[in-house]
Amino acid sequence: MLIGYNIINMSNFIKNFLFLCDHALIENNQKLSVIGIFDSIQLRSIPGTILKSVLVGSYNVVKKINTAKLEIKLEDDSGKSILINLPTINVALPVSDKTMPQRLNFTIEIGNLKFEKAGTYKFIIYFNGDKVDEYKFNVTKV
Repeated sequence: MLIGYNIINMSNFIKNFLFLCDHALIENNQKLSVIGIFDSIQLRSIPGTILKSVLVGSYNVVKKINTAKLEIKLEDDSGKSILINLPTINVALPVSDKTMPQRLNFTIEIGNLKFEKAGTYKFIIYFNGDKVDEYKFNVTKV
């Protein structure tokens, strides 16, 4: 079960999927390979750190565009912003023919993701400055 398929104002972007996993890559032909999707993150101690994780997303673009600015933020359940040191990324979108929608796919590797407390967290996705989506997940101590 994937937690957190909340649809916000999707404007020009329709979500295909958004999740956090151990490893992912997108090949030149847009083939996506994924290992270890997180339903929740279980840590031996809290505070605790995940050494490597990958945020993976795919969105169809309603009105064709050439580029999009992707920004990702992380918040805890109180709304406090968690520092993840991800810059705003300018994404070049591939040209698609009339039979297929234009698609924006991304894999963002996040190293040393630290959690100070157990609870619900969310990644917030912005395209061109507009909040378009969020992905919620739980962090627990085992």
